Amino acid sequence: MARSLEGKVALITGARSPRGIGLAAGLKLAEAGADVVITSRFGPVEGSPLEFIGDERFATFKRFSDQVEAYGTRCLALPMDVTDRNQVDRVVETTVSELGGLDIVFNNAGTAFAETFVDTTAGQFQSAWDVNVLGTINVSQAAIPAMIRRQGGSIINNASIYGLGAAALVSAYVATKHAIVGLTKAMALELGVHHIRVNALCPGMVITEMGDLEYQMVADSEGTTFEEAKQLLADQNVLKRGAEASEIGDAVVYLAGEQSSFVSGIAMPIAAGQPVGL
Repeated sequence: MARSLEGKVALITGARSPRGIGLAAGLKLAEAGADVVITSRFGPVEGSPLEFIGDERFATFKRFSDQVEAYGTRCLALPMDVTDRNQVDRVVETTVSELGGLDIVFNNAGTAFAETFVDTTAGQFQSAWDVNVLGTINVSQAAIPAMIRRQGGSIINNASIYGLGAAALVSAYVATKHAIVGLTKAMALELGVHHIRVNALCPGMVITEMGDLEYQMVADSEGTTFEEAKQLLADQNVLKRGAEASEIGDAVVYLAGEQSSFVSGIAMPIAAGQPVGL
């Protein structure tokens, strides 16, 4: 891959899973030449995120930076709860001070659960909103001044194919992802004057840990095995398979770089024709 993002700095949220979209995007951005900050939630953080020690989960997460730096770029692995604006501000400040600026944000952190609409509590709706939508708002608002200082940038919001349609048993998730698509378009309208492009990705079936939750939900509702449910979902799209996380990472690189310099305000399906309900 050409080093099309040489000299750029990217911040990624929700990058703790070794099989997830966040880490995959970090690796792809580094392969394209960008310095990368990967983040994930680990509870309260006092003082500088560079000094955070945390538990064994953080030690494992921090080792991901070695994989990213194998591409010859710099990487910081930092704790950040996207619902805590103080933590977000500190991470953005650390990114700028340690790596020199901020050009790319991939708002990937998200949460999902299965429940009927009538049984989903107000607290569950609020929790999904706080992570999926407010988290996107917090990180974007914190990053925008740094992007303006760099005279432009790219914000990429991870929505979902269900941000363009719907599915049963995940009403909170669907509601937040529709909100992200609308938010993306509003942000694009306002931030274009600063040469900041804002776009949303709308992945369909992806082979990740979060995807496993959906496959198990289908297995439970259809009375099938996990693998049978996984294939049922795959059969809905024209390629009859799920996407690899790295394929979503390729789309992040595209939206981050000059190849998409005239692309802003879109919600890009990456779903091989997967239907999206109503």
